[in-house]
Amino acid sequence: AGVDVIGDRAFASSGVAAVTLKDGVNIGNGAFLNCASVTATDLSKAAEIGDDAFRNTAISSAVLTNATKIGSYAFANTLLTEVTLGKDLVTLGENPFFGCNIATFGKAEDIMFNGIKVGQNVVEDIDVSDGVKVIGGALYSVTSKGLQLISYPIGKSEGSFTVADGTVRIGARACEGAQFSAVTLPAALTAIGDKAFYGCDYLSTVIFTGYYAPLFEEEFDEAYFTADNYPYVSDWNGKGLEISKYDILNVSTNFNAVYFGANFVDHIGHIDRTVVAVRPANGENYDSFVMKLYFGKIVSGANAATNDALQVIALIRALPDAKNITLENESAVNYARNAYNSLPNNEQKAIVDNATGSKLVESENIIEYLKNLSDSGNTPQDSSESNAENSFGKFMKNNLVGFIVAAAVAVAFVVYVVLSQKKAKTAAGDSETETPSTEETAETSSDSEEAENADDEISEETDGETAESDISDETDDLQK
Repeated sequence: AGVDVIGDRAFASSGVAAVTLKDGVNIGNGAFLNCASVTATDLSKAAEIGDDAFRNTAISSAVLTNATKIGSYAFANTLLTEVTLGKDLVTLGENPFFGCNIATFGKAEDIMFNGIKVGQNVVEDIDVSDGVKVIGGALYSVTSKGLQLISYPIGKSEGSFTVADGTVRIGARACEGAQFSAVTLPAALTAIGDKAFYGCDYLSTVIFTGYYAPLFEEEFDEAYFTADNYPYVSDWNGKGLEISKYDILNVSTNFNAVYFGANFVDHIGHIDRTVVAVRPANGENYDSFVMKLYFGKIVSGANAATNDALQVIALIRALPDAKNITLENESAVNYARNAYNSLPNNEQKAIVDNATGSKLVESENIIEYLKNLSDSGNTPQDSSESNAENSFGKFMKNNLVGFIVAAAVAVAFVVYVVLSQKKAKTAAGDSETETPSTEETAETSSDSEEAENADDEISEETDGETAESDISDETDDLQK
């Protein structure tokens, strides 16, 4: 429990049953290989798990949330039915879960209704980490050249399987023992690993969509070896080799090691039933010796995209969505258009169109529209404030008629109120003239009295001024 590293084959083929691991421990290649007594083990603390580390043990579940690396065949032929992978996983070897009866690498999520769990839903498309994906329940790794199929869950009971678009390699033993009867291989596929579809006893149709036939990889297997260079009959993996006269010698040593290849269903030269291959009508390298040995019948299907067409498809798909196109994308759009125009025939262009729709044309139209705006000095801004202004402008434009009607109603209402008030005042004035009230009469009398007093005061003042004028005249006479 206190060690940081468990070395290669440290406990291989021993009787150890219980394993306690330290946080961040690295487990070497074959560390617990063939330890049949190892069952429930907390693997959530393991950082790296080497090749064949727990192969042929009795482990039935694995929580690998802290693992950064899981080596080739690490849990091969165990009792695993459930696997939990973590976001730090970077490296996957050749099918670490070969021979495990796993139904999906997806994740079960509870279905809730009013706070009560009413069922479960399995999510089969997950970005586990930057380097690992689950697509359709199958496990893939992300490489610089594209996807690599690592493990198909052989507990899955679906009748057909389509390998994810963009997959460039199917790993060794990736689908060995699967139950599907038909498989479709993507256009980007370049290689199929050793025994990738070996033991797929229901497989009857393989559909190739790539312009070039993929390479079939082979690995040395000691079960193929015989000193006389003739395969012996055995029950290895439940099947006798019984290879035909077409032995494929890849290595010459003093004991004549032999590779026999087993990519599809059975070994080359020993196909006990007809498997049909559907190849592109315009494809190349589908008439090879090996293809004819694996497949009892090869028929032509639809034309395939050439490598050039695949590159054009990738260029168009890489363009931003219509709502995110800017003038900065003009060169990328033009480059995609030139690549499209350089395709040799309309057939390949049609294949591109089927794969990408009208995305290229839409991108070109948006670029042209943005250029026209720029030339007229109305280049749209990217700020949220500008977006808000544009949204408000659209709102005003869309509701202009409504605003005009509302304004007219408001004006009419104001006019009506003003006229009503004026009419009411006129009516009140007429009423006051006809029947003045007591208070109004008193006020009128008071006003009359005040007017009379004012007249008296004015009269007195006038008399005084007249007297003063007389005195002044008399004074003038005396002076004379």
